[in-house]
Amino acid sequence: MQSNQPQFHGSDLETIAAYYHISQNDIINYSSNVNPLGLSDAFQASVAQHITCVCSYPDRNYTALKRSIASYCHTAPEHLLIGSGATELISLLIQGIHPKKTLLVQPTYSEYEREIRLHHGEIYSFYLSQEDDFRPNPSALIRALTDDYDLLILCNPNNPTGTLWTQDQLRSILAHCQRYNIMVLIDETYIEFTESIDKVNAIELTDEFVNLFVIRGVSKFFSAPGLRLGYGVTSNEELLTYICQSLNPWNVHSIAAVCGSALFEDQTFIKQTQTFIANERRRVLHLLKEIHRLHVYPMSSNFVLLRILDPSISSEDTFEMAIHRNMMLRNCSSFPGLSHNHIRFCLQMPEHNDLLIQFFRDTFS
Repeated sequence: MQSNQPQFHGSDLETIAAYYHISQNDIINYSSNVNPLGLSDAFQASVAQHITCVCSYPDRNYTALKRSIASYCHTAPEHLLIGSGATELISLLIQGIHPKKTLLVQPTYSEYEREIRLHHGEIYSFYLSQEDDFRPNPSALIRALTDDYDLLILCNPNNPTGTLWTQDQLRSILAHCQRYNIMVLIDETYIEFTESIDKVNAIELTDEFVNLFVIRGVSKFFSAPGLRLGYGVTSNEELLTYICQSLNPWNVHSIAAVCGSALFEDQTFIKQTQTFIANERRRVLHLLKEIHRLHVYPMSSNFVLLRILDPSISSEDTFEMAIHRNMMLRNCSSFPGLSHNHIRFCLQMPEHNDLLIQFFRDTFS
């Protein structure tokens, strides 16, 4: 086991290239969870047409952008908070409610914990059961949510486990939290990659529950992490007003403000992505399940978590072997609740997925 191996994020390509003495351009990034189809044609055309918008300040209320997002996700424009990516929105919400005690559904994305600790909040973890493939357990979660909590954070679908909570499960959790005045943050960064989104989408619940704040962004599904554009949805007018009072003006730049609408209005790209991911997910899962020294967890989005069943090979070893073939995986040993036999990868184009499957066959067959 390579215990001294650094932990790398999917954006760390330059660092990885230098560390392993390989060309950054040769690395196939299976770690970033970004849509492999790239930017939509409509967005690229919009940027070319409106590039001079950077010569002017954007509308500080982001009126046109809010209108497009509201239409896209079926909510009211006045329920939207525009941010510089989902990361800023997480920070804004936590600054806005100052939670003293937060329950975090684990294992999950580390940014929630980092932000809460920056604001001196206490964090407690509700661990999904590895023996049950990290499936949702709403009744156990509700039992854990006592009235001394201020905030529940839940990622749906969850990164890195792929756990997917249904709308009915979320409704029961939200009703319990509303009784005890617990705010609920649901991060839907990967929701558009799922099938039957209408059965898992929490934005539809915002009119019903004022204690709900839903976050989405354009980094993953729309393949635009550098655009730094995200949005929050809530019907809690008091909370929105409070957050907006402390919000820096023009927190989203002109390209995102003017051209971002093209992303949400490009139905051709949206449907193309959903069809491609659904088909490739089925194909890759079928191939993975033929490799008997890998345990494949349920895959609901564009990424999948694997457990290595060979005790002689660790996630660190697997990362090392893959990177020497110019393939970057995610070693998941740093996630609370996971160990040195968990790895994650995201779907790429079919030919690159085939390369990775062959690597797994060579390593674990």
